[in-house]
Amino acid sequence: MKRILAIIFVAVIIVSPLQVFAASHSSGTVHTVERYTSFNERTHIFTCSECGLSIVETHRFNASGNCDCGYFIHNHSVAEYTSYNDRTHIFRCEKCRVSIVETHAFDSNGNCDCGYFTHGHSVGEYSYYNERNHIFKCEKCGVSVVETHRYDEEGKCVCGYSVHSQNVDEPNEGFLSVLLSFLELIADFFIMIINYIKNFI
Repeated sequence: MKRILAIIFVAVIIVSPLQVFAASHSSGTVHTVERYTSFNERTHIFTCSECGLSIVETHRFNASGNCDCGYFIHNHSVAEYTSYNDRTHIFRCEKCRVSIVETHAFDSNGNCDCGYFTHGHSVGEYSYYNERNHIFKCEKCGVSVVETHRYDEEGKCVCGYSVHSQNVDEPNEGFLSVLLSFLELIADFFIMIINYIKNFI
């Protein structure tokens, strides 16, 4: 599932800048709004009625704090939390429906309203390793954690990696494999970004 999300993320990263690049390099072109398709707390996207391009533009607020796209100046309030990692979480604002990335705020007991809590991570299963570190899923919170190898006297790490031998089970280091593995390494963060990007789709 994470590999599928990673591939989707890569596709969004590749395609979206191409559209923005084309729009931003139309020197002297004045785009006309046909319809607004999405917005976040800083920008909105509209389709140009002349060329059909999707244009990213910073909000322009009137005296009342409203933008023509429908977004307005306000303090965000939590409708629901959609995801978290060990540093931040995402919530959807109940007023504007925009997804907001925010750093955890812990109470005196070490709990955040999003459901995450301060704790020592416990290994559920190892999902990937390279010559420097490995990834495991915490069985307490479900977050993917990156950790440096810790070797025993024989040069072996509990994840399965060994510094003294070439492991036949070591992942394929082809370009695509490395790219996907890297995306899996920070998969929880990418899932948050994908949820955030949904505001533009």
